[in-house]
Amino acid sequence: MLGTCNVALFFPLIFLAAYRLPGGRAATLQATSPLAVMGIAWLVIGERASAVRVGAAVVGMAGVALLVLRNPGGIDALGLVGAFGSVLVSAVVFVLIKRWQAPVDMLTLVSWQLVVGGMLLLPVGLVVEGTPPALDLRAILGFLWIGGVATGLAYVCWFRGLRLMSAGSASLIGLVNPVMGTLLGVVVVHETFGVVQALGMVLVLAGVIAGQHRARGPAVGPTPTPSTAATSPATCAA
Repeated sequence: MLGTCNVALFFPLIFLAAYRLPGGRAATLQATSPLAVMGIAWLVIGERASAVRVGAAVVGMAGVALLVLRNPGGIDALGLVGAFGSVLVSAVVFVLIKRWQAPVDMLTLVSWQLVVGGMLLLPVGLVVEGTPPALDLRAILGFLWIGGVATGLAYVCWFRGLRLMSAGSASLIGLVNPVMGTLLGVVVVHETFGVVQALGMVLVLAGVIAGQHRARGPAVGPTPTPSTAATSPATCAA
């Protein structure tokens, strides 16, 4: 289930949105992910988001819009399906990772997700695009970076943080992605950076920081089963 949602569905949907929508619109739609995670977490694991956290998500989403919406372009229905679909499946995974405490270390859990997702995508890729082209050294190094660092290592760090934080507060950190993208664009390819983008960056960071606020009182959530209670400390220690 995790491999199917997190890899076999998420990656095709997110790239579909990237290809079919202007980058700014795709990023803004992705910024709705914290609200989707909070809603699903409330329904599935009883984790209720505070008003402060919901407000922080809205502020962060507005900041992302200011950062990236420079040339909105037209509306593509298939691109919108990809964007909202990727938000939905990723939100489901974030919540299920907290609900299902796997009795394995995080590296094993992420590795099997990539294997299962890759196996499901392989026949689809062969049917849709045919056999892959010959790869030169530059392409191989690019795949190693994307697969090993930007996906494998990133997922290990992300899911470990998700285990230690609430789903809502962890999902807000994803709003930093457009900020990093903007900064890299300015430094690497000398993109323009003005007052509007600076205001957007401030709003994103303010939303992320405000969203880490913890309400007083016991956390609301499902009572752990004996197996969950037994594996949770070991998982966190790993």
